[in-house]
Amino acid sequence: MKQRLTYVLLPSLPPSLHSQQQYSCAIGEAVLDIIKEEKLQENALLIGNYLKQEIEEKLLLPFPSVIGEVRGLGLFLGVECIEGKEEEEEEEEDKDKEEGALPPFLPQKETAVGGEEQQQKEGEEIEEGEEEEEEEQQQQQQQQQQRAAAPIPSSEAAEWIVARARERGVQSSVDGPEKNVLKIKPPLCFGKGEADLLVSTLQAAVSEYIEMRREKK
Repeated sequence: MKQRLTYVLLPSLPPSLHSQQQYSCAIGEAVLDIIKEEKLQENALLIGNYLKQEIEEKLLLPFPSVIGEVRGLGLFLGVECIEGKEEEEEEEEDKDKEEGALPPFLPQKETAVGGEEQQQKEGEEIEEGEEEEEEEQQQQQQQQQQRAAAPIPSSEAAEWIVARARERGVQSSVDGPEKNVLKIKPPLCFGKGEADLLVSTLQAAVSEYIEMRREKK
């Protein structure tokens, strides 16, 4: 049977040093046995859910100006780094907007010379103009809010956090089209203790990044 399979598969397989080698099949079978015996799939799901929850609670919620989103499944997670504003900066901007805001322009009603009908027409035209101006202002405000709400990717933050975590002995990498996502992909045997160490290390790195950014300003 083995000889027949070898003759069938040989023409279609690319040339490789490990093609049709018995020890390669034995290694793969042993790996699958270990995954099943040590319940590594269940461990990846259990620890992965715990790790994601810890990252959301200790990174996403406390640092919304740097961490934008946590996504992934099991032990393959991505932490998005953004260039947001801190609460103090947002409060200052809101105060500046309130102080510099001008009241909406309302055209003054002029005294009509021609009778009640002319006054009524002018009043209707003024009301229509006011409604159009209000609609334009609302649309502009909505557009500004949408632009402000859209997170800005920060590759600088991601690279800085990865470098600081590496100095503390925790290895991760940067990924994504904007190079702003912390890629977390530990081995299947990853445990709760290692997850806690990873989260505390990233938490310290993010805190240091925020302090560094404040000093620059």
